[in-house]
Amino acid sequence: MDKKIVTEVKGIVCCRGRILVLKRSEFETAGANEWEFPGGRI
Repeated sequence: MDKKIVTEVKGIVCCRGRILVLKRSEFETAGANEWEFPGGRI
């Protein structure tokens, strides 16, 4: 079995004293309705 390395990042976005957070969809199979910071694979 080949091992695959995936790089993912999360970030905190601040603008005018506000912080951007996201809420996952209730239909997600993992982490439904959970709050998280924006991020993704690079």
